[in-house]
Amino acid sequence: MAINKKGFTASGFGIIVGLILLLLSGSIILVAVKNQASKVDEKLQVDLCRISNEIKFGLKEKTSNIVSGPQICSTIDKTEGKMQVPNGKYPQNSKGAEAEIRDMIKSCWHMWLDGSQKNTFEKYPFSEGCFTCYTFRVSKDASSVTFKSLSDSMSEPYFAADKSDQCAPYGGFWRTACSNDEKELSSKKISPGANYKCCVRDLRDECGNKGGICSDSGSPSGYPRIYNEWSCPGRGQTCYVRDDSVYSFTRYIREYGSRGGDIFFMSPGGQEASDMNFVPGERYAISFLSPSSQFCTKEGGIVTNTGCYAAIGGYAIGTAAGVVVLYFVGAPAAAAGGTILKFLGLGTIGGVAGTAVVANEFGIIDRLLKSGAEFVTSGITIDVPNFMLVSTEHDARQLGCTIQYSGQS
Repeated sequence: MAINKKGFTASGFGIIVGLILLLLSGSIILVAVKNQASKVDEKLQVDLCRISNEIKFGLKEKTSNIVSGPQICSTIDKTEGKMQVPNGKYPQNSKGAEAEIRDMIKSCWHMWLDGSQKNTFEKYPFSEGCFTCYTFRVSKDASSVTFKSLSDSMSEPYFAADKSDQCAPYGGFWRTACSNDEKELSSKKISPGANYKCCVRDLRDECGNKGGICSDSGSPSGYPRIYNEWSCPGRGQTCYVRDDSVYSFTRYIREYGSRGGDIFFMSPGGQEASDMNFVPGERYAISFLSPSSQFCTKEGGIVTNTGCYAAIGGYAIGTAAGVVVLYFVGAPAAAAGGTILKFLGLGTIGGVAGTAVVANEFGIIDRLLKSGAEFVTSGITIDVPNFMLVSTEHDARQLGCTIQYSGQS
């Protein structure tokens, strides 16, 4: 019995070590690939960042946080020459710029695992809970891009969710009996019951196999949205899907990940976000933020739960009238007694019409500064989702976001 037990323990330990070595060797390959990647190969850099984060958090989970993978992510620079927004892949006008900025926002969210990791940067070499995925300039051909026009662009469809049971490699549904236009397919998936069969349509009917309906006579009842990314078997047919199947760029960030998220704009100089233009020549940043701690007011030696705000660096994140606001709390001052040094307005897509919130109108600053209050900093316990931030590069640096070009900050 002792031998078996010892052998089982050794075997289990060997599996863990083997897994670590496998993942680490994969990490080394990723680093080598990254070092050879062109600075302008955007897709490769996005994919490398995503894969390295999957490895990093996979290692943390499998080794109880003992081992963590390398940091492969770099800030992608689009500020010079032909790399300015919009680059050659997009129409050379404001619509093209909006489309490219929109794609950069969703790519940044994708890099960081769709916002699924709480306190994402805890094990990273930089301390602040913020990383800038992109810096960019808008070209003179796109001088009319505004917050409102980009907000509208973010509401456009990004993808349709597969609503099938995925009992087949290309979709399919579990049914007790297949319909006349379906056939039964042997499935490797476990059925929900003994009498269920995997029913699929024609292989060319990608739309139907994933939960849509193909039609050549307009939208079927309950399926109002056209989705051209899925094929239909008949010439002249169009794929229609349900409203709840379609994810806009905004909905993708807010709902698709396991923890949800949001998108915010930090308007330069505190001006109304709805009036914000992307000025040609100005440097802008798209950043991923993941709160790493919280500021709490402490009154009479007692920390009050209602006075806790998620924090990134010296910035506290709170809400006012249902709208997220961001204001600066000097870290040394916060520990000593709490002084609000600067307020920065945030506009939110789909929130209160993209306005910059004046915190004191809702008594936030007064509440934080009232007599006898002091700040304490602790680990993050309130469940604040990660979010995306579009700002000037200057404000991203002020926030403490890490900007790292090709391995160097």
